[in-house]
Amino acid sequence: MQSQDAPAVWKHLVEGNGRFVDGRMTHFDPKVERRNSARNPTPRAIVLTCADPRVVPEYIFDLPPGTLFTIRNAGAGVDTSVVAACDFGLELFRTPLIVVMAHTRCAALLAAESSDRFPALSETTQGERSGAGAAEANVRFGIERLLTSLGIAAAVRERGVLIQGAIYDVDTGHVKTLPI
Repeated sequence: MQSQDAPAVWKHLVEGNGRFVDGRMTHFDPKVERRNSARNPTPRAIVLTCADPRVVPEYIFDLPPGTLFTIRNAGAGVDTSVVAACDFGLELFRTPLIVVMAHTRCAALLAAESSDRFPALSETTQGERSGAGAAEANVRFGIERLLTSLGIAAAVRERGVLIQGAIYDVDTGHVKTLPI
């Protein structure tokens, strides 16, 4: 993945997901990858996703360690710490792409319905909480919240950074690209 062009980086991620879905993943040598990423981490994209253990972006996109700057939390919610992490990743690594990726059958989105029990979760997620549209509504809300950051908005405007929404299907392994 040599290009710093956002559409090319997204295309590379989608191709990696195709290998993952088809069971044709590239097998990386952990020793070599650990040594390479320890020396000079060069993430090509920022991925915000859920902390669900079924959602592992490096596997999903068939990439070695150090290739993604990954931010994970319950429900892929966007709060000030997520905005700060994205700002940091954009500035430090000059990544051209932020992927906001929710997933199907997300327990955190269902739990957010109970705002009395999980008030912080309810604040960082939005939209319908159950059904087919829950993950997509949450991704769109997250993108809107990211764009309220002056630093992220400036990176989008001035550097052409792309914020791409996506839904990971935990049953099929497929990543659905959301229209922006």
